[in-house]
Amino acid sequence: MSNQHLSMRWQYSHPRPKSVTTANKILIVAILALHACMLAWSATRHSPTIDEPAHLAAGLSHWFLGETDLYAVNPPLVRAVAAIPVILLQPKLNWKEFEPIERRRSEFRVGRDFVRANGERTFWLTTVARWACIPFSLIGAWVCYQWSSELFGYRSGLAALTIWCASPAMLAYGALITPDVPSATFTILSTYLFCRWLKQGGWPATWEAGLAFGVACLTKASSILLPLVWLILLAVHFAARSDSSRPLRKATQFATLILIGIIVLNLGYGFDSTFKRLGTFTFVSNTLGGDQNHQELMCKNRFATSILGELPVPLPANFVLGLDRQKFDFERGLQKYFFGIKDDSPKGWRTFYITLLLIKVPIGFLLLFVYSTIFLCTSVNSRLMMVILPPACILAFVSTQSGLAYYRYLMPAFPFLIIWCSGAFSTSMPWTSPRMFVPGVFLLAGVTGSLHVFPHSLSFFNAIAGGPDNGRFYAVDSNFDWGQDLLYLKEWIHRHPEVGTMDAVLFSQLDFDSIGLDVQPLGEDGNNELDSEFVAISATMLARNGGVDRNEPALLVQETSWTKLLKQEPFAKVGYTIHIFRGPIE
Repeated sequence: MSNQHLSMRWQYSHPRPKSVTTANKILIVAILALHACMLAWSATRHSPTIDEPAHLAAGLSHWFLGETDLYAVNPPLVRAVAAIPVILLQPKLNWKEFEPIERRRSEFRVGRDFVRANGERTFWLTTVARWACIPFSLIGAWVCYQWSSELFGYRSGLAALTIWCASPAMLAYGALITPDVPSATFTILSTYLFCRWLKQGGWPATWEAGLAFGVACLTKASSILLPLVWLILLAVHFAARSDSSRPLRKATQFATLILIGIIVLNLGYGFDSTFKRLGTFTFVSNTLGGDQNHQELMCKNRFATSILGELPVPLPANFVLGLDRQKFDFERGLQKYFFGIKDDSPKGWRTFYITLLLIKVPIGFLLLFVYSTIFLCTSVNSRLMMVILPPACILAFVSTQSGLAYYRYLMPAFPFLIIWCSGAFSTSMPWTSPRMFVPGVFLLAGVTGSLHVFPHSLSFFNAIAGGPDNGRFYAVDSNFDWGQDLLYLKEWIHRHPEVGTMDAVLFSQLDFDSIGLDVQPLGEDGNNELDSEFVAISATMLARNGGVDRNEPALLVQETSWTKLLKQEPFAKVGYTIHIFRGPIE
């Protein structure tokens, strides 16, 4: 190996630390403040998405009822934080539909009652709850800056910070009461602290990583699998070191780290039914309950009659039941749509996530990732492997869980990819150097492409897909149209009084009368006779009714009014997701 190559390897892997000037600190604070303002603005401009009323009602139930049954498929931390400012506003509450998770999932019914009880005030309550979640995104941006700066230098840290704060995914999900961005934040934080523990060792680093792991598990249930990824990183670490002394001490500290995380997880649930025997749970998934008929939703337990059934589970009971209910959804499959094909089976598409990455990430950021890969491939070492292996594992895992198809499930991988992209700026050359021109252009193009669509970041598709105007042809639901544009529809109707009463087929859990939306809802099958000249249809409803059924032979597919509408250019668009057509529709 040449001395020049060794020099490059050292430079990229171990940048010389430089003190951050006051001007640079001001720039960092300014970027974070701008990101917070953009999230706050987006939170005020969008109606509650499909899941948010249920999340908010569940968060309130944690405080008022002391229960974690609602929305048990996700741990309670994020929605509990979101509910704090809402409590101060004294919302109206209705718990008549509340049921324990062992019976059924009731959060969506409770959420609908919450909307009916609070009417148009629901918009304001949702907004302040969203504001409470903004710090999660700011923490994630800071961790990306910090880790990238340690790997590649201050300039790369600044690039990572910029990519996070301008990313359509962060701007979209960071302004919602969902665990997606918080999960990304605490996945990168806990892994960053884990890698620091690998490098430094010691019990203080063990405690820090363990606490972060516990908080990660309290944001998203899938974070419980992080130690499996860390074991791979641990193996890479020892393989790369010529001196792997004290393996027993490392193993002890690693086990302690996991134990601390589990204790923190239990603290978040108040140790509710921790150490319940495995055989006493009622499961609905095939994985934990045994082969079942999902149509009949029978509750079983494959461990009930085995010796494993006597084992105490060191996790909160509702956390375990939440994992089971989430696995049940993956096994039975929910309605999905991908490139004009609809499907409600567990099969899904193994290429869904990698394809969505290529068409929902700004082209500038994609090019920056390719450029960074070429730039860093000559200096790959164990420290860089710590950055690129976790997103590869996450992508592989979610691609195997094809019963659901939600782009947001990839969010925990994004911070690692952002740090990797920032490696292109790992150089001591000045900003004005020709060497900096290409990655600088890519970064600017990515930021510009994202901000061009803001605040409709949830609907973002890049130029490869033809932009968000063509989003309905590729993926819908939380990938594009999650019911977020009802406020824009209210404003559109107000600006066009000549329209009168409008028929609507909208993708939303909200009661339209309760929120003051003057539309006449039609059945989702579109068989109701239109009573007005205009009809508003959500992109998700267009896709679900107009897409081709995956299980129906192509020769038997007949064009319907829905398939015609899916291809037809609408009379007007509200945001990118609500399409207004002139009636009558036959």
